[in-house]
Amino acid sequence: MLPSFIIPYERFANHIREYMGLWVREGVPIAHLPVRLTTENVSIVSLRTLYRWQAKIKAKVHNWMHRQRAIVAARYEEGEGLLPLYREGMNSKQEQRLLLSLFFNQAGNLPRMGTLFSKLNLRLPYLEMW
Repeated sequence: MLPSFIIPYERFANHIREYMGLWVREGVPIAHLPVRLTTENVSIVSLRTLYRWQAKIKAKVHNWMHRQRAIVAARYEEGEGLLPLYREGMNSKQEQRLLLSLFFNQAGNLPRMGTLFSKLNLRLPYLEMW
């Protein structure tokens, strides 16, 4: 049995990949990330690995959001539900935050940074782990 913060056959814990995803989302160029992920002035992650992680994370986020939108649409189809939120306009970060809060059944209180992937993995099937 592996803890939720480790994916089988991966060298790094989830929080390292999660921070990389956050920095890329905030606009930090991926070429600058090996400098941020260092110990004693030695990069612990190669640039090639970061590009591979970026592609995996983008695919996981895209698939997860697509499934969550379908679940939310089915759940709230009967009443107005979420339709007014989308009519008012919502950027992708706001939508991700909304879908995460609905996924975790918590209003605005999401897992803290560095634990999000692990908490998602606890709720997802084995083959869908982040």
